[in-house]
Amino acid sequence: MRKLVKIAAVSSEGLAVSIIALGWLWWQQAIELPAVAVRGLGRVAGVMSVEGTMDVQLPVAFHKQEHSLSCEIATLKMALDSYDITIPEDSLIAQLPFDRTPKGGGVWGDPNEGFVGSIDGKMLVTGYGVYWDPIAKVGQRYRRTEVLRNSTAAEVAGHIAAGRPVIVWGYYGRYKPYSWTAANGKAVQAVNGEHVRIVTGFNGSAQAPTQFSLIDPIFGPITWSTNKFMENWTSLGRHAVVVYPHPRWVRVVGSNRIWEISKDGTTRQAVLSWDAFVARGGFDEAVLSIDNATLLEYKLGDAIAS
Repeated sequence: MRKLVKIAAVSSEGLAVSIIALGWLWWQQAIELPAVAVRGLGRVAGVMSVEGTMDVQLPVAFHKQEHSLSCEIATLKMALDSYDITIPEDSLIAQLPFDRTPKGGGVWGDPNEGFVGSIDGKMLVTGYGVYWDPIAKVGQRYRRTEVLRNSTAAEVAGHIAAGRPVIVWGYYGRYKPYSWTAANGKAVQAVNGEHVRIVTGFNGSAQAPTQFSLIDPIFGPITWSTNKFMENWTSLGRHAVVVYPHPRWVRVVGSNRIWEISKDGTTRQAVLSWDAFVARGGFDEAVLSIDNATLLEYKLGDAIAS
């Protein structure tokens, strides 16, 4: 009996090694696998752990990333899709800045400024990714988006409880930190297998969530304990992008007057100067044109001082 158990254990260990090897080859684009196999590998390797339903769950649908390294844009697309704003992935990519600094001599691009390398490249070889600020700026063209910096599990759960999906940065595979210097001399903190997911639900209270449901733009829906979520998220500093259901700035078609919409989406406030608008992170493409009837749906608040 002991001998049989030992053989079974060896077989299980060999299977696990084979799964990890296949997953690594696929991630490095050395082999191609059908989608069902990718999802299966993720489950067996522990990337995915789907367990029942959440106490709070947002209706976000899975969108598989269309490029080898487009997870950041794919998750933004999922967030916008949940608000019935359907923008093709490549259209969102066209609005994303790219840092074209060539890799060499310990110097490469800055993901805080734009996408580093090729979006169809290999991780840390010919491509890397992009961080939260450029993604938030793309999202701002369609709906209010905000960056959460050095955030907490409770803050993420609070946004989910309010109906707002949250995009989080972490990694896929084995954690290994990397760094290089941007062309401007700034130190860039990175991680092998940089990967982005969207948080869609949680178990427990918003103040003390016990589990999170996420959608991985490669593997699909997953459920993680809060400890596993925090371990992955902490790798890049616990930064995130939250997407609101309403725009931040609007103007009536044909008018130059810009109105800022409150965080709860109920109040409009006039922006008194372009400088005040820019100081709040505004840019022309982020202003949504609406009709006068839609503007009047927001109650009038105090004007914003310039």
